[in-house]
Parts: sequence; C-alpha cells; structure tokens
Amino acid sequence: MLGLRARYGVGSLGLFGSVARGQDDPEADVDVLVRFEPEAVVTLVTLSRLRDELQSLLGVEVDLIEDHPRLRPGFRAEVEKDLILVA
Repeated sequence: MLGLRARYGVGSLGLFGSVARGQDDPEADVDVLVRFEPEAVVTLVTLSRLRDELQSLLGVEVDLIEDHPRLRPGFRAEVEKDLILVA
C-alpha cells in the first residue's frame, strides 16, 4: 500500500459498504474511498490505474470513489458511517 500512496499521491484509503460492515459475500465488490494529497494531480487515468492496482492486489472488483467536496451530502454521510481507514 505504501507504493500506491507514493505513486498516486494518495493521502488515505478507506473501506466502506458491505465489506466494512462485515456483510459481504464471496462475490461482493470492495468499496474504497480515496483521499488524495492536496498537491496530487488526479485525472481519470490516475483513478483508473489506481483502481486496477487495487483490484490486482485484492483479487476482487473494486468500486473506487474519490473523496471530493462535490460528493452529495447524503452519500457522504452513508460512506462515513461505515468508513474504515486502511492506509
């Protein structure tokens, strides 16, 4: 995980959703919230590559969400309710 943080300018990674609640099944995807360092240059390519690397590391489908001020408040509240920081 340290390599990912340095390579992509990741400030933190957190799990949310069914995996974070312990309600996942073997076919569940993993919901990941990423917060980037303020100086990180984030593009769609950055997000896609990070998601691909996480999927390779975890061996499951990853739904990657960038923590951004424009996240809907209701969605943000749901994410933060379950959020477990992992890196």
